[in-house]
Amino acid sequence: NDDGFGVSNIRELYKAVKAYGHNVYIVASTSDRSGAGGSLSFAATANLTADNQFDIVKAGSPSVGTDPNDSHIWYYNGTPSTCVMAALDYIFPTFANFTLPDLVLSCPNYGDNLGDFAYTGSGTIGATYFSIGRGIPAIAFSANYQRKGRAQDDPAKIASSLAANLVQSLIVKASGSRVLPLGYGLNVNMPYITSTMIRASIRYSFTRY
Repeated sequence: NDDGFGVSNIRELYKAVKAYGHNVYIVASTSDRSGAGGSLSFAATANLTADNQFDIVKAGSPSVGTDPNDSHIWYYNGTPSTCVMAALDYIFPTFANFTLPDLVLSCPNYGDNLGDFAYTGSGTIGATYFSIGRGIPAIAFSANYQRKGRAQDDPAKIASSLAANLVQSLIVKASGSRVLPLGYGLNVNMPYITSTMIRASIRYSFTRY
C-alpha cells in the first residue's frame, strides 16, 4: 500500500488472507508515501536516518528489513512501486520459499481511488500496475475512511475482511490457474462500512472506467 507498512489496514488484510491458509508477505514503505503513483524512488542511504513508521524500526537499521516480530513483514525505504520491485527481485528470491507470488494485493488505501487521476496519482494503484507489468495479477483495494493508525480499529478489520473474502472467492474460482488474465488487474473501492452494516448483504458492482 502507500500508507506505510505499519498501518492497521495492511496489517489486518495480512491477517485476514493468512487465515485462509495462504503464504502471505507484506513488503511496504517505511512511511506514508501517498500520492507517489507508479514512481520509482530508491533508498538514498544503506541505513534509515530516522525511526520509521510508529517507531517499529529505529534509525540506523538497514533501509530494507523485517518487522522485529514477524519475518514475513518487510519494509523498504522507497515508494510503493519500488517496494514491489524489491520484493520481486530481492526479498522473495532470497528469503521466501518461492520466487514469484501468485497475486499482489495493494491494500486497503485510506480513502477512495476513483477517476482517471488515481491511475497516475495513487501509490496504491501504482504498485498494482507495476505488478501487472511484471506479469503478476494484482488487485488494489481502497476504503472510504481516513483514520490512519496502528490500533486494531474496526473499519480496518471490516475493510480487510471484505477484501480477503473477495480475494479468496477469486482464488477458488481460478481453480489453480491464474487469478486474473495476463495484463489485467482490479481496482476495488469500498464505502464506509460499520459492524452493523456488515450484517446486511454486501455486493460488489463491476464497472469499467
